[in-house]
Amino acid sequence: VLVPFVQHLRVRRDRIARLLESDELCATDIAEELVRHGVAFREAHAAVGRVVRKAAARCMTLREAAAAALPSLAPGIKAGALRRLDPKHSVARKVSEGGTGPRQVGQALARWRRRLRNKA
Repeated sequence: VLVPFVQHLRVRRDRIARLLESDELCATDIAEELVRHGVAFREAHAAVGRVVRKAAARCMTLREAAAAALPSLAPGIKAGALRRLDPKHSVARKVSEGGTGPRQVGQALARWRRRLRNKA
């Protein structure tokens, strides 16, 4: 079933790059940072939701809204936490087996290439 799909697949890197410019993709990363600073995940998730809604209502980026909100959400959190609002850094931090990190994806690709070569 997938063979015709993959044969005709066309990756549009320019469109993908534009889609990745949205810092909202990294909202979960802010919640994870809050958790690292002692905020319960449930509270962090709700707080980030409020920040996302505020950003949308005020036509701000998530980075701008988070910069204003983070200090009140987790005292001691540093401005460097906003570096997490970058899809490349977000993906790179995913290091669990089967995750989306570059190393894990590379390992999965190598594994599948070996399997496909052995079937040919």
